[in-house]
Amino acid sequence: TVGGTYLKLSLNSDRRINPFDLPPPIADEITQPGDLLRQNIINLLGLLKLMLGDLTPTEEGLLDKALIDTYAVKGITMDLVDPSTREPPTMEDLQSILNSMEGAQSLSQRLQKYTSGTYAGIFNKSTNVELGAGMMVFSIRDLEDSLRPIAMYIILNYIWSRVRRELKRRILVIDEAWSMMQ
Repeated sequence: TVGGTYLKLSLNSDRRINPFDLPPPIADEITQPGDLLRQNIINLLGLLKLMLGDLTPTEEGLLDKALIDTYAVKGITMDLVDPSTREPPTMEDLQSILNSMEGAQSLSQRLQKYTSGTYAGIFNKSTNVELGAGMMVFSIRDLEDSLRPIAMYIILNYIWSRVRRELKRRILVIDEAWSMMQ
């Protein structure tokens, strides 16, 4: 009725959001090299804690290094001011890096269910969603309960990285916020 878009996210859906996507810098803001990459790595560490469960300090350190290396494989380094012009990596790329790191096999095995296991595909492909319509609905109703908080985290980061470019009034309604707050 209002010309919006309804996006259903599920294991069977063809809609995908790659959590490794990087936003372009804000036009009127001074951005230092590495700022956008560093912020996205921090967001990805939060996401990976949701996906993989509790992490030891050693595992957090390994993941931090693995994320930096994963982006570097695609030519995205801390030297770039605007890394959004490069093709971002995927979860499979991260798992490949973890497989090659000493002491990271447990992390790689836990990540496998999202790359080639039961939950493969939903968080492991290139983004094919665009925030072009005035009103957008992201439905996670058909996702398994354990995937809902992860999907919300990814969707909210995706929305934030897109809307932060242009300052204007917007309304964001999170109908199922309780599931993420658990």
